[in-house]
Amino acid sequence: MDPEAARFGDERAEPLLRMTQEALRNVERHAMATRVTVRLQVTDGTHLQLRIEDNGIGFDTQALCSGHFGLVGLREQADLIGAELRIDSRRNAGTTVSVTLRLSPMAFGRSA
Repeated sequence: MDPEAARFGDERAEPLLRMTQEALRNVERHAMATRVTVRLQVTDGTHLQLRIEDNGIGFDTQALCSGHFGLVGLREQADLIGAELRIDSRRNAGTTVSVTLRLSPMAFGRSA
């Protein structure tokens, strides 16, 4: 985590934490990964990006799995906080989940 990102703390912080937890649960349950990396960083001074990458088995991001709602929940949470969610995955090449949201000066406890 970069130091600037560590100071993030507006009303979107809790949903972002929940999204991180859900993505990590998905890695644990489905990916068969031996490595996972979680990064939180400020990009261009205007956006916060959460990036979760694993080296697991990957999956078809377009396929709907009956009874599995983790990805649906991630998309709903991203929509609620105005974030862009991107899920990239390839069979036997792992998965990357990226959540990007626009920052305001208030997100770091400073005034404009």
